[in-house]
Amino acid sequence: MSVEEVIFRRQPITKTDMRLLEDGNDLNDALLDFFLKLGQALLPPKGEEPNLHPLSSLFYQKLTGSAAKTGEEAWENIQRWTLRIPGGIFKPPMIAMPVNETFLDEKKKPCGQHWWLALIVAAKNAGVKKSKDQKESSKRDSFPSDPDSSSYLLCVDSMKRRLREFSGANIVDPDARGGGVKIDLKGGGSSSSNAAAPGARAGSNNATLSGYNTFIPKVYKEGSLCKYSLEITKVEQAGHRIWVNFDVQGDGSLGPLQSPKQCAKLLLDGKKQISATDMGLQVNNNTSGGRVQYKGLLEFLMDSRDDARQLTFLYGEGWKPLPLTFDGFALSKFQKEVARYTQGMMRKEWERDRKGDKKAIKAFDKTQIRAVAVDAPQQENLNDCGVFVLENCLNLLTLGRTYPRKILEDPLRDSLKWVGQIEVRHRRRRLLQCVQLLFDMKAKYGTGDLEELFSKDAQLKRDVIECLTDLPSEDEAEPSAKRQRV
Repeated sequence: MSVEEVIFRRQPITKTDMRLLEDGNDLNDALLDFFLKLGQALLPPKGEEPNLHPLSSLFYQKLTGSAAKTGEEAWENIQRWTLRIPGGIFKPPMIAMPVNETFLDEKKKPCGQHWWLALIVAAKNAGVKKSKDQKESSKRDSFPSDPDSSSYLLCVDSMKRRLREFSGANIVDPDARGGGVKIDLKGGGSSSSNAAAPGARAGSNNATLSGYNTFIPKVYKEGSLCKYSLEITKVEQAGHRIWVNFDVQGDGSLGPLQSPKQCAKLLLDGKKQISATDMGLQVNNNTSGGRVQYKGLLEFLMDSRDDARQLTFLYGEGWKPLPLTFDGFALSKFQKEVARYTQGMMRKEWERDRKGDKKAIKAFDKTQIRAVAVDAPQQENLNDCGVFVLENCLNLLTLGRTYPRKILEDPLRDSLKWVGQIEVRHRRRRLLQCVQLLFDMKAKYGTGDLEELFSKDAQLKRDVIECLTDLPSEDEAEPSAKRQRV
């Protein structure tokens, strides 16, 4: 039996793929590649070349195959693939590389996979000769930067994994031990019930250690004469979930403790308070007439666009707030590995592109392609990571060839609005409608070649563009979450 397909420039999708656009399913590589190609062809402003070239969803997997240890070695795996890019890999202002990352549990076994976007911006600028001051500025990660000499690898990740762990006055390196406290909480991970749970790791590398050379001291309840204390021992984030390990105890002289789940809150960026949604306890001893203690883990759920760089833990009346500062822009070990492979690959591409020009080849400094983790909104479920990658690319394609310069000036500027859960939820629904429409047109005209369908039905192209670009309605979007296309 032949498989029903719709094909756009040699990239097919089937009716089986269409089911993956329904809620609760992970986007596969076929849908991702199909819509990235379609967006590249249809969405750039009229009269402009695309500002972004999407690489295949299998590109990074191919790049790092064959046990390649460096980016230069890895380039041998994909050197023919990049020849297909019109004008070469340095012509497009941006290169979008979808990365599929494998999460490992505490026993180093795969427990889920996760898509995120590695966005290469102005890689050719790594071949621009820089002054000594420019090089030093680059090493310091200072912003704003010179858009004519800057080059970036932006890690646009909708499920950040960050960890800050404390022991007395020392920050504990999570690499030295296994995962977090073994407490069962409801929740789960990307494509797995465990991938986003406390202690889940990214790839063969542990989550980012986002700490400073300070520690969070104990705080004491007012009027307790230091006999009632509260200490935070670990804070961990995966996407929109935050877990806080705590230990609150007292000698019983002021009676029982307040229930952590009922009174504990997180203050986000000094503006918004969120309450705990779940709790797991190692110690539950709160009877009157003796020593009291709660020790365990609290789970908090943020909205997609909440800012988690500055957290403050609030326990209740009579307790001082505890600041929990995360480095929101720290790279994970896996992201650093992606950057290392990408830098080496681009070095080899430059050598091929400038073949015979020894001076130009020598000028290329791969370390000037600076890896930066942007402050992207976080997904609120376990299955939308692929749609986040796709929607960010579709949005960028509509912004024209001048937009990459804004990124180069400051990749961390707040005005660079990466897409959030509301837009992604809307786009998933519209993509499903789009694919249904394409198969209806295939049945009507007797061909699955999308370019041929466009030539037969002019309205179809307009309908497809609308499916890829329209914004959520007022009912779908909160005012603070609306995105305007520039």
